[in-house]
Amino acid sequence: MITQSDMPEGYRLVVARPELVRIEDAANPKLFLQAECEGGELWFYVLAVEEDGTRGTVRGKELFELMVRHFGPLVDTVVGFWTKGINLTLFLNQIRDGKTALEAAAETWTGRQASRHGFIPVHVENHEGLPRFVRADFRKAGTP
Repeated sequence: MITQSDMPEGYRLVVARPELVRIEDAANPKLFLQAECEGGELWFYVLAVEEDGTRGTVRGKELFELMVRHFGPLVDTVVGFWTKGINLTLFLNQIRDGKTALEAAAETWTGRQASRHGFIPVHVENHEGLPRFVRADFRKAGTP
């Protein structure tokens, strides 16, 4: 598990339990990462830029890094669940360009971050109706 001493300057560790972590921008708590791990599945939400483009101290890539360090070997699968935002946009653009769902998932922000830590896309559920969502599971290479 991570502690406040693992936080870069300007990051605040709000909760650090074996199954849950929340990290906020110390000056703007609207910018944060919250993640839960249960049964090997890691679900997370990260907001490093406000809708109006306002940035704070926290960076998505660093938040992802801290999350992976926090949960370590407990994680078999990183779950991406997208209903809006950059991941969904990137995924849909890749599909429009002729990529398969697995290829498109790998090209998202989450896919690139997961790949850096040895997770590969293994399953994608693309629900086209309303409400629209995409769920992409990235599994640790070599995990059944």
